[in-house]
Amino acid sequence: MYYFAGAVIILVLASLFSSTNNSDFPWSSLGYRLLSIDPFPSFEIEKVELPSPDETDPLLIDVEHILKDYVAPEDAFLLNDDDNNNIWIWSMGNGDLLKVDMNTMTGVTFAHTGENHKDCGDFHMEPRCGRPLGMLKLYTDEDRSRYQSYLNNDETPLFLVADAYKGLLLVSTKGGIVTLLTDVAGQKLFFANAIVQAQDGTIYLSDSSSRWRRNEVLTELLESQPTGRVISWVPETGISNVVVDKLPFPNGLALRNDDQRLLIALTTRHQIVQVDLTMKNDDGEKKVELFAALPGLPDNIHVTYVEEWKKSVLWVGTATKSSAITHLLNWYPMLRKILATLPRSILMKCFKRYGLLLALDADTGKILHAYQDPTGTTSYIAGIHFDKKYAYIGSWMNPFIARIAKEKLFSVRVQ
Repeated sequence: MYYFAGAVIILVLASLFSSTNNSDFPWSSLGYRLLSIDPFPSFEIEKVELPSPDETDPLLIDVEHILKDYVAPEDAFLLNDDDNNNIWIWSMGNGDLLKVDMNTMTGVTFAHTGENHKDCGDFHMEPRCGRPLGMLKLYTDEDRSRYQSYLNNDETPLFLVADAYKGLLLVSTKGGIVTLLTDVAGQKLFFANAIVQAQDGTIYLSDSSSRWRRNEVLTELLESQPTGRVISWVPETGISNVVVDKLPFPNGLALRNDDQRLLIALTTRHQIVQVDLTMKNDDGEKKVELFAALPGLPDNIHVTYVEEWKKSVLWVGTATKSSAITHLLNWYPMLRKILATLPRSILMKCFKRYGLLLALDADTGKILHAYQDPTGTTSYIAGIHFDKKYAYIGSWMNPFIARIAKEKLFSVRVQ
């Protein structure tokens, strides 16, 4: 009874939210979509309360939005390329790797991870055009030397890219791209996402789903099956292994404790978990433990030391905050299944935009501060990166980069 009522309500809301005529809705495919999606699990997530936005700073509301002419809609991750010249590489929603001079606010396409096509940037063109997500700069000569054998002698390794469709890629100083990894343990990388490097050069890569590709990410988030995994890969030998699998949408990664502890953001569970890389359970598998329950859906995670706070901080970008609706949907799989059949344009309108950037104690997981934007102007936050003066906030949806002075960002009082 509840499932039927919920389904009717959702479909009615969908028709109200839709910006197109009802005749444009693919009603004939709804039944097929329902049958094609696996049974959804029900699960409970810990409720973590946020302080009222009125009780916190309005910093996310006051940030500057830059590079509106260059950032392709839906994504804006970034990587510092040259601290001296303030040149950055930005991964774009249309498959471009954009080299941006932050002094002049100008950018040029440095490389492209997939096929060049006039419709790149369209959601359904991602498998052809590529969708670069995580990036990792090869800073030292030792790091670069591990990859020189993959390139011609006249090229130098520059950074790695996890493309959601193309796998793990190496980009040279000339913009050339070499594919490093597409399959692990007999299974194709289906949703390559975040990258982190250990001190010995080992690469850890999240493969977020074996069910749905990046352009079906909303279906993946609603279905929430534990089909993701984290991979390790050694560049000198090319040997790859599954570190841990059966994870529900593993996303951002970070290493702690001299690379003995791997932190993994589980987006659909509103959690960050930790894996001790030096130990295994009795069954030979890595033990996954809770590190932090969160008041939102985590995306990328990133550790920096904040001198003003005298702490190592784990920065967590969140897609949106937790709400009564998200908690309710966790308990009612059929409602999520009905939602998953709706077109993306309609589905996105059912969820309120809300900006949320979390600063956690990198050792304990305690929330130090929650930067909020209840207006949703700066929302769908993917992650944060820093140069000497500014913090840059990327998004998987917004066609701009948010920028705020570090001095202002760190001026808040932490718990």
